[in-house]
Amino acid sequence: MFKSIFSLSLILLFSQCTSIKNENANVTMDESTKVTDGELVLEDGNKLYGFWVGKFEMDFQDEDYPIYEDDEFEYNKKINISIDKIVGERIEGHSVVSGNYRVFSGSIKRDSGRYFVEAREPGDHANDGIFKFQMNDTMLWGTWTAFDKKDSVRRIYELKRRIFQYDSTVALEEAEYVDYKKTIQVMLEEDSFEIPYYATSTQKIYEINASNTFLNEPDVANLKKGDLLIIRNAIYARHGYAFKNKALRRFFDAQDWYIPVNSDITDELSATERHNIELLMTYEKNAEEYYDHFGRF
Repeated sequence: MFKSIFSLSLILLFSQCTSIKNENANVTMDESTKVTDGELVLEDGNKLYGFWVGKFEMDFQDEDYPIYEDDEFEYNKKINISIDKIVGERIEGHSVVSGNYRVFSGSIKRDSGRYFVEAREPGDHANDGIFKFQMNDTMLWGTWTAFDKKDSVRRIYELKRRIFQYDSTVALEEAEYVDYKKTIQVMLEEDSFEIPYYATSTQKIYEINASNTFLNEPDVANLKKGDLLIIRNAIYARHGYAFKNKALRRFFDAQDWYIPVNSDITDELSATERHNIELLMTYEKNAEEYYDHFGRF
């Protein structure tokens, strides 16, 4: 197994990820991060209700929309579109992406075995927009366009229906975690070079499950800061926590089982998880950072 490389800033390590609870508005926890096929159906037998999950990609095909060099825009985020209610030709639901939970409402029409939806978010958030998509009982695909005319952004998506279930046994899959690099100056004879150092984790993040294992001090005392950070936040990910922090979001979006569902999962934590979070945070504050370097001169 190879060493997982991930990115995170010093601010991330000491501030953004030390809070168990997000201060945003609470979101009701769905009882049903184990993914299975579900049988939530409309009265007419069409499987539309529930979560539709996949990549939320920048649309570079339309010349009317700008191409951003910023990796925040290039990064294909994971989106969860939830169909919550359909009455006649009216549809209501919500989306979860980049840690934001946004409701939407609009119209739904059926034609030739497909449903066509146009739904708008409230417009009171900087990143609100309009969804236009088609769906059948297996796929949902379409576009989202920002309301903000000064900085028009359009994204495309092709989503599959997923069921969210909390599973304390789900393990991390190997994935890269690249965002933060610390650049240092190195002198070689008379020349000076910059070498990027990347904050990294070790194999421990795949071996320690803090959701179903009661940890003691010897279990975590010698872990690197990156290990502690990932092991702790994996607890939140299993509960469907929607990460606002970009670096953490990138890592967990790469986990196939991860579905962003809630902005507040505090009340869902088990006694074991609460104990482990406190223990991990205690060591995380003073743990040594662990870097790998790559000679890109």
